[in-house]
Amino acid sequence: MPNDLTADDFLHAPDPADRWWSETYWFSFDDPANNLSCHFYPMVRANLDIASLAVMVWGPGQESPWTATYFRTQWHLKAPQFEHNMLGLDHLSYEIVKPMQQYRVRYDDPGLFTADLMFTACAEPFAAGGHAANYGHIDQPMKVQGQIELHGKRIDLDCHGMRDRSWGPRSDMQDGSRALYFYGISDGESFLIMKLLDRDPPLTIGYLDREGKRGVIKEAIVRRKDDPLSRIAQISVTAHDEHGRVLEVTGAAKSHFAMQANPHQFAWISMVNWNDGAMLGQFQEVLGRGGLNTLAGEAFTKLRAEQAGRRKSA
Repeated sequence: MPNDLTADDFLHAPDPADRWWSETYWFSFDDPANNLSCHFYPMVRANLDIASLAVMVWGPGQESPWTATYFRTQWHLKAPQFEHNMLGLDHLSYEIVKPMQQYRVRYDDPGLFTADLMFTACAEPFAAGGHAANYGHIDQPMKVQGQIELHGKRIDLDCHGMRDRSWGPRSDMQDGSRALYFYGISDGESFLIMKLLDRDPPLTIGYLDREGKRGVIKEAIVRRKDDPLSRIAQISVTAHDEHGRVLEVTGAAKSHFAMQANPHQFAWISMVNWNDGAMLGQFQEVLGRGGLNTLAGEAFTKLRAEQAGRRKSA
C-alpha cells in the first residue's frame, strides 16, 4: 500500500454516498517534431464498478474522431484496481516507476497504435484543488521519451507533456461548467493556468516555474483571436505570480481536436507554440452541455456571416 506521501498516485476510496464519484488519470504529450498530440484519458467510477477510456492521437487538420490519426473510446469497462504499482485498463497500462516522479505508459492496439513511453517529472506536482481523500486535483509537467508506432510507422519521441489526476464528485447531470486550461513547458521553464469561468467571480489558479522556483499565479489576462469555429487561432497571456514575476507569452495554435472524454464535458484542445517555440503546450476550452450549445450557435452564426460576405463580394 502507498504511504501518505505517494497515496495520490494510486486510486482513492470513493465517497460511498455519491454514485457519480469519479477519478481521472490523464497523461498527454505534444511532439512538435512530428506535429502530433496524444491523450490517454481513463475515468473510473468505482461506486458503479465501471470505467471509461479515451485514447487519441491527432495532428493539424485532424480535429474530429473520424479524421484523427488514431481514436478509440471504451465507455463501460470494469473498474480497474492496482496490482502493486501497475494499473491496467483495456489496451492501456500504467506503471509507477518512482512515485510522483516517473511513470511508464504502455498501450497496445496492434497495427493501429502502440506506445511505450517514460514520463519523467520536470517539476513537483501542483495541487490545484488540494489533495484530500475525497476530492483533489493535481497537475505535473513531464518529459516524455520512448517510442510509438502509428499504422506501422515507428516514431521516436523526446518531447514534453502533462499529467493530471483528479478525484471527487463529477455528475453527468451538471450543465454549466466552463473553464480554460492552458500550459507551456520547456526544459527550463513551465506554466499552467486554469480560469474557472463558471464561478462568480471567475477564479484563476496556476503556477509559474522559473529558474528552479515555483510561484502561484495570482492573476492572468488572456487575449485571444478565434477562428470561425470559435477555436483559438492566436493567444497572448500576461500573468503575475506571488513573487512579483511577470509571465508574458504569445501563442499560435498548431492543431485542434474536439474531445468528449466524459458525458457532461466537451473540450476544444489546441496544441500551442508559445513564444516562437520557446515552449510548447496546449490550450483547452472546457464546456458543459449548455456552454457547448451556446458555442455551436455562435459558430453557426459566424459561418453564415462569412458565407454571406463571400456571396456579396463575388
